[in-house]
Amino acid sequence: MRLGGASSSDAEAPARPLANAARGDLALLRRGLRRSATLRGLAALGLGALASWSQAPASFWPVLFLTLPPLLLLFQSAESSRGAAWIGWTFGLGYFLPGLLWIGSAFLVEADKFAWMMPFAVTLLPAGLSLFWAAAFALSWSAGRRGTEARAPGLRALALAALWPAAEWLRGHILTGFPWGLFGFAWIETPVSQSAAWIGPYALTALTIAFGLAAGAALAALLRNDRRSGVLWLGATAAGIALLWLAGLARLPDAPIPRAGPVMRIVQPNVPQKEKWEAPYVRRNFEWLLSLSDKPAAAPPELVIWPETATPFMVDRRPDLREGIMARIRAPYLIVGSQRFEGTEDARRWWNSLFVVGEGGRIDAVYDKHHLVPFGEYLPFQDTLQSFGIRQLAGRSTGFSAGPGPQTVRVPGLPAFAALICYEAIFPQEMPGGADRPDLLLQITNDAWFGESGGPRQHMVQARMRAIEQGLPFVRSANTGVSAAIDPYGRIEQALDLGVRGALDLRAAAPLSPTLYARFGDLPFGLWLFALAAAGLLHHRRAA
Repeated sequence: MRLGGASSSDAEAPARPLANAARGDLALLRRGLRRSATLRGLAALGLGALASWSQAPASFWPVLFLTLPPLLLLFQSAESSRGAAWIGWTFGLGYFLPGLLWIGSAFLVEADKFAWMMPFAVTLLPAGLSLFWAAAFALSWSAGRRGTEARAPGLRALALAALWPAAEWLRGHILTGFPWGLFGFAWIETPVSQSAAWIGPYALTALTIAFGLAAGAALAALLRNDRRSGVLWLGATAAGIALLWLAGLARLPDAPIPRAGPVMRIVQPNVPQKEKWEAPYVRRNFEWLLSLSDKPAAAPPELVIWPETATPFMVDRRPDLREGIMARIRAPYLIVGSQRFEGTEDARRWWNSLFVVGEGGRIDAVYDKHHLVPFGEYLPFQDTLQSFGIRQLAGRSTGFSAGPGPQTVRVPGLPAFAALICYEAIFPQEMPGGADRPDLLLQITNDAWFGESGGPRQHMVQARMRAIEQGLPFVRSANTGVSAAIDPYGRIEQALDLGVRGALDLRAAAPLSPTLYARFGDLPFGLWLFALAAAGLLHHRRAA
């Protein structure tokens, strides 16, 4: 006979059927996922779409740890390398489709000519990028065949932690590369982003994937009622994130950053792309540039910066207009984007260029963009594609020519700067370094093609990452935004948001000493892949 309250076993008794039912439902769901490739694909597609919220403008990094763990379970449920590739591809499609929808805006600027191409652009590019992930998932699943049934999941997870980041590196290099939307960018609003100064964006992406897969291992352990392993994996994930968070906080300075160089004025005219070259608006647009450049200031600017393709004329062909501009803005130097050409009318070569114009209108330096936008500034397989009516958005039948490569521009009286035109800022491997290291990174861009979509904000995030990676201040002039001054820690000091007309006056922050990433590039990333390969080999030998 028992007196008083019920025993603990009695209290737990009602919970047992609920727990057993929950495990039974999960087992049923897993069996359903194994049997239905369509269901697995839809689940992966939804997880990818949710994961896209990790990128700007949301930049909600925790969503990766809500999506990568169930993705690992989906991957482990695949019954073949083809099934694993399907999961990787559909997850990628779900991730890249919403993340790159902004590209479609460019095809609506001249809708009568290019709108028909928009559905292909916003679907084929995400589908193509997802192939990199499909390959990583397929190869990772195949790695499990080398182990016993008990060790296959571990081998596959290790392989995925290595091959998925490797696929991201390849995505950033193959066919001119497109390293957009790396998971490492999700940390931009947190101290974790500072680790890019040591290991770079690809290694930070690799660590993010590893943390997500470790959380997935914890979820798998808890689902099979292995609480000890689940807690250990969760603890390892939390410890890794906490370590990077604390290291990032330690890197950020408490004292104000010293200022260096001349007073700069960054001009953002906010000219809509549809009105940029239309005759009724050309004079008005040019006056906006001039009036923003010559407005009074307590400290008159010594350098004025205009955005990409800012002028309605060829800067190098109109010395009279250059002289008139410099007389009006009353600054010793102007940096301006403009097209230029060489050759006869029948055989011209065009460049998208940056000019440094000095007093009296003299041209002190010219930089030609070297990393051109496919389909925007040149057409791959031009003769074939043009036969189908496909043309580049720049509107020139021959497209632009590529400049000689990354360049640090040096003009007496100005800080040495790495010249970046638009798209070039997204390639971490192309920043000048060593003896050619600049004092700042300077970008001119025209993101007006993409309106007020997420594209310009994602572009801005990458500028901030380049500042962190190199330990250099970053100055950018964007036609419609976001124009900004960024310190060497990737923090925005001043900015003009999208759709704002205005100007910023500032002295750029002083550069830091070269970071580890600036010195060694992606060597830490290579070491990470080597370490995972060694761990996989050891795991395989134990399984043999």
